Amino acid sequence: MKRLFNAVLCILLMLSLVACADKSAPVDEESPSANKKTPFVPAIPNPPPVTEHNTPDVNKPLFKIGDVHTDYSAYTTYTHTNDEIYTRLSTDFLPELIPSNGYGTLVPYVGEYFCELDWDSFVMYGLCTTGGMIVTDPVYKDVYQPSEYSNYQGTIKYPVYKLERLMAENENRYSDIFDDGGSDLDNERASAESEGAANEPSKKIPNIAVCALDGSWVTDYYNRADFYEEIMLLHRDKDADVFDYNGNFLYNTQVLKVDIKLNDDPLVEWANYIVDYQDGLFFLRVWKWVVEWEGEREDNWRCILSAFVNELTGEVYILDYEDVSAFQDGRAAVRQGGLWGYINTDMELVIGFQFDSAESFIGGLAKCRLPDGRHVLITKDGEITAESYSYFRNPAEKSYSDYLAEPEFIYDDSGGTDVRDRNGKILFTYDGRLRYLEQARMFSLSHYNLYGYWNNVLTTFELIDANGKCVFRKNVASQWRDD
Repeated sequence: MKRLFNAVLCILLMLSLVACADKSAPVDEESPSANKKTPFVPAIPNPPPVTEHNTPDVNKPLFKIGDVHTDYSAYTTYTHTNDEIYTRLSTDFLPELIPSNGYGTLVPYVGEYFCELDWDSFVMYGLCTTGGMIVTDPVYKDVYQPSEYSNYQGTIKYPVYKLERLMAENENRYSDIFDDGGSDLDNERASAESEGAANEPSKKIPNIAVCALDGSWVTDYYNRADFYEEIMLLHRDKDADVFDYNGNFLYNTQVLKVDIKLNDDPLVEWANYIVDYQDGLFFLRVWKWVVEWEGEREDNWRCILSAFVNELTGEVYILDYEDVSAFQDGRAAVRQGGLWGYINTDMELVIGFQFDSAESFIGGLAKCRLPDGRHVLITKDGEITAESYSYFRNPAEKSYSDYLAEPEFIYDDSGGTDVRDRNGKILFTYDGRLRYLEQARMFSLSHYNLYGYWNNVLTTFELIDANGKCVFRKNVASQWRDD
């Protein structure tokens, strides 16, 4: 009986404890108890989204955060993608530059790449804005800002783009690269015929145009474009149009009514032989392939005509000298009897024939060499101001390095690139070989993939602004031969 009493007492005591445990203390939401502990919740990062280009890695190990194990095998890690970045002026194909004052500076981009081997390849260019809007599709075999270097002006960069269109009729130049048929001899013959046709103005197809750097104007297509300090000369078959660098048409060379005949040869289409322009004078040279026999055969190009044409009057000056140079600083060197002298713009001989060699005038001075081996420096009147038996330079002449301006950006173009300002501060770093486009203050970057042992194929083209931001990225359509 006593044992039964003790058992009942234990049961009642246990029920009493359970009842006490079910009673909750009141909760003060405004001032939580200092002894209350907040349970630990791990901060799990959001996994990257799965795209159609990603494949889940089922073998990836479990990722551990604190005491929580999460299975990330259904997701992929972030990888850089070459998503294209550009807009278009129109959804339609853009075969020509439409002039507009709203583009800003235009830059060429690479849109197509044709390759057999590294030394047999070419690209096709289009034009886009610095904001990444395509204004022409890749229809040009070449787009570049023409420039030249002179030792008295430095590098002259003309404020235009020269656009060279690849016409269907011109494609025979590249047919031997992509044509599987035909022998090497056939290909050589085709190349020779193509090269010969290119040297005959009557057969050349107009495929050269010129536009402003900002696309505000563009010319028609011509056979050839020549650039001088003050004017552009755009050639057709028998004449040429003269433009200034604002795109204004000035006149056609036919209005000068130049009549030049050579012996029994027909009229010389003089505009096709212009090689220089200075001081309002067009300088012409006509060359002829001459075969001579003096003990043995000697083939050589010989100048059979040197002439100047006055731009204002059309007056022609045909010079009967052994050799003639273009005018510079109001003087042109001419040779007679194996010695050189100088004429002025009135075609008068002002410095007699007395020099073995004669250079152009720069800053009123010219360096010449006398038959006795002395190097002399002369004025425009022929007065000798300095002489030496050793070589010396005209003090008015500068070297290439003398004209190099302080660079706007300092960067190493041989791999990964740190772009710095003039003070050496790193502005941004880019993984690739950059090329600076001075006219637009931007950088271009080309990405290549190696196919086989020889073929480096251009795959992507980018434009990066001066802050290191990619504003244009386009995949390049490539064609190549493996054999």
